[in-house]
Amino acid sequence: MKTVCYFTFFLLALFSVACSDNDEKPVALYVSSGQVQINEFSVSVGENWLRAGGGSGVYTVYSSDVDIVKAEISKDVITLKAY
Repeated sequence: MKTVCYFTFFLLALFSVACSDNDEKPVALYVSSGQVQINEFSVSVGENWLRAGGGSGVYTVYSSDVDIVKAEISKDVITLKAY
């Protein structure tokens, strides 16, 4: 379980710095409603999701171990499925 939390934090930290240097507004992460910005996010077993906002270009996410967490994105919604 600890591994899932650490992996998720690493994934989100990587995602938040993945935008280019010339963005006026960097990528931010939000709760599912999209109204409250968050700095940390942990998941439990099951499906969890959050929103990305800001930046420019195309958002991408990935999991380095899909046996632990599967990460998908559709427009600005990031879905994390923890096993």
